[in-house]
Amino acid sequence: MAVRYEKIQGEDIPVGLRGPMVRELWAVYINDGILKYCASEAEAVSEVAAAERAEEARRPKFDTSYDSGPS
Repeated sequence: MAVRYEKIQGEDIPVGLRGPMVRELWAVYINDGILKYCASEAEAVSEVAAAERAEEARRPKFDTSYDSGPS
C-alpha cells in the first residue's frame, strides 16, 4: 500500500473546501486515491503514519518461534 501526502493550493483545492482563509491544504493519498484533506502538514503526516500502522496491523503475522526439529 502506497501512502503519501502533498500540498495543494489555489485551483487544485476542491471547490467545496475553498474559502477566504483556505490558501493551502494537504491531501493524503492511499494507492493514488484521496483518503483525507488536512489543514496542516503535521496533520497530514499524522494521517500517513496512522494509515501505515493500520496496514501493518492488518497484515498476517507468522509465528517464527517454533522449533523445526533436528537439522
